[in-house]
Amino acid sequence: LMAHAGFFVPATSAVIGRTDRLFCRVGASDNLARGESTFFVEMQETAHILRKATGRSFVIMDEIGRGTSTQDGMAIAYAVLRELLKRNIKTLFATHYLELAGMNIEGVNLATLEVKEDDNGIVFLRKVVPGAANSSYALHVARLAGVPYQVLKRAKDFQERSMLSADTQSQPGLFSSLDDEAEEEEKASLTPEIEEILQEISKFDINNSTPIQALTAMQKLKELEIKNSGKL
Repeated sequence: LMAHAGFFVPATSAVIGRTDRLFCRVGASDNLARGESTFFVEMQETAHILRKATGRSFVIMDEIGRGTSTQDGMAIAYAVLRELLKRNIKTLFATHYLELAGMNIEGVNLATLEVKEDDNGIVFLRKVVPGAANSSYALHVARLAGVPYQVLKRAKDFQERSMLSADTQSQPGLFSSLDDEAEEEEKASLTPEIEEILQEISKFDINNSTPIQALTAMQKLKELEIKNSGKL
């Protein structure tokens, strides 16, 4: 878009072919007044792109099929991807369906954002590299967003149980014991004071902090400890 408009292109060099239209399907919102769900709006936008795009168009498709069941959504994403390839439309196609990346479809060049993992968690390096991601890192993102510790713990337990059930090709006990576990966790639930301290710890980015920021964080934790003395 910048090249076609005559703007400065922030690159050492760039060869931009002729492009007749730019299509972008990023994000979606429902239209309750007209009785249209988020997924319906997403499909409307996708249908418009598939009807109007040509071999000279440039298309950006983000997270197709996420508003419905995993199986149906992935099927739609796969079919849309194959249609864009068939028509030789230049496309940036972003998806969290890791299964699609593992299909090794001819004509698709895989790229992902590099992630550094260590004992303290993960760091998104904001660097595009060839290949596919090993995970969507959803629980880590939820933690950064401030989702309570007990919710994250239950999500992780459920995730591990689901993976175990998938490995054994069965679903025994996937939901059956959740009520019992919930009752036990209620008895041993975290106090609000401990939860507040854990939230502060989880929000602190140890890999990208300065010494001053680290000292400030420690001071805040110390103040919380003093404030909640006797309640922990």
